[in-house]
Amino acid sequence: MPRHRMGLLNDVQVTVVNLYAPNTNQYDFIRKGLQQVDKQKSGHIFWYCPALSQYWQQIQDTIKSKLGKQLPLKPEHYLLHMLPRDLTAYEAALTTHITLAAKTCIAALWKTTTVPDINAVLAKVSLTQQYEQMAHTIAGTLEHYNRTWSKW
Repeated sequence: MPRHRMGLLNDVQVTVVNLYAPNTNQYDFIRKGLQQVDKQKSGHIFWYCPALSQYWQQIQDTIKSKLGKQLPLKPEHYLLHMLPRDLTAYEAALTTHITLAAKTCIAALWKTTTVPDINAVLAKVSLTQQYEQMAHTIAGTLEHYNRTWSKW
């Protein structure tokens, strides 16, 4: 993938690798790496932009309404999918689908001053659900699909 499309990921990876030290907790060094991303670059686009604070609050509210659990509003949860251990695998999967859709909506508008609409996120997640249903139907694993998507 070209460098310009992988900017945020490369910035985070480089920072994380530079901060890694043996005998440290995996989540601690990734969290420190994320905090070191230059706020004027890609980190600003996805998390630190003041215009996006209400957007991320809406994403948090969506997750809470679907799961019945409050996911702390921290970048490691929403950007890196480092989810709390109290979520089941199925709850974590649904949360990941929601946060991936949220990031995709931001990326689609990154050259504008427009904040993504929560309805666009919900539409993307619903589309993902349809694709997942088709894939699980073909694979004969509808039980897994139902567990993941039952709260949606």
